[in-house]
Amino acid sequence: MNPSPKHHEIMDRMLEYLFATRFFALEFSGNSNELQLLTKPKEIRIATDAAFADNPDSRKSSQGCLITLFNGPIWWNATKQTTVTTSSTEAELLAFTHTAKETLSLLRLFKQIDLELDNDPVIECDNTQTIRLITADVPRIKTALKHVDIHNAWARQTFQEGHFEVECEGTIM
Repeated sequence: MNPSPKHHEIMDRMLEYLFATRFFALEFSGNSNELQLLTKPKEIRIATDAAFADNPDSRKSSQGCLITLFNGPIWWNATKQTTVTTSSTEAELLAFTHTAKETLSLLRLFKQIDLELDNDPVIECDNTQTIRLITADVPRIKTALKHVDIHNAWARQTFQEGHFEVECEGTIM
C-alpha cells in the first residue's frame, strides 16, 4: 500500500499531538487515598478479565488487563480476541495467558533494572473454572480447540514453575 495524502495528513496530526503532549507523564503521588492504603509501595497488582462473545457481529470476546506498580498503572490493554471461543472459560483462559506473558516480560525488565518488589506476582481472575484449570496438577480441559489447550498447558506449567500466583477476584470488566 502506497501512502496517500490522507496518510500524510494523519501522520502530521500524530506528530503534532506527540509534540504538544511531550511533557505529559503518568504521575505517581505520595498522597494517601483509599487505593494507596490497600497496597504496599512496591506491590505489583495484576488483573485480567474477558467478556465472552460480546461482539454481536463476530461473537468474538473482548479481553483486558491492568498492571499497577507504585499505586499507578504501568501497563494496560483492552482488545478483541482474534478467535471465537466457545465458552467463557476459554475466553478467560486466552485473556489470562496474554496477561501472564506480559507479566513475565515486566518481571524480566524489573530484574534487569534491579527493582525488587514487595510481593510475588498474583494474577487476579474472576472465572473460578479458569483458575481451577491453571492451578490443577493434571490437565482437565476438554476441548477440540488445540490452541486453547496449548494456552492452558502453558499457563498451568508457568504457574507450577512458581512464576506467579492466581487469585479469584470479582468481575473486573
